[in-house]
Amino acid sequence: GGDLDGIDQIDARVQFGYTDFGGYGQDGMPKPSEPKKRVTDLWFGYHADGTLSATVETYGQGYGPYTYSMAPRAAGQPRNSRITPGRGLNARYWRVGIENTNGCAFEVHSLAADVAASTRRL
Repeated sequence: GGDLDGIDQIDARVQFGYTDFGGYGQDGMPKPSEPKKRVTDLWFGYHADGTLSATVETYGQGYGPYTYSMAPRAAGQPRNSRITPGRGLNARYWRVGIENTNGCAFEVHSLAADVAASTRRL
């Protein structure tokens, strides 16, 4: 426990796999979503004693990952925070990552996305 490993800060990163935000059908099986989509907002439920960074990446669009700063949320329970990815990002597959800054302690409890599907198919 703690923020240090000897004298070094403990850096932590979580990177989720690519998703197409397809959801699940009534049978409980994954339902793929083929059209490109835009993520208008990402909502995180977390608490942290320092600043976190959220990374958003799209597959096949030719852009590198974009990083957004998330404010400290020092609390004994998760609090919501939102980031708004750049409006030019429009892809089928999306990947989100979270990392701490300066070795701060954090817990992420939830991640949700507001998704706007395009009428164009791939």
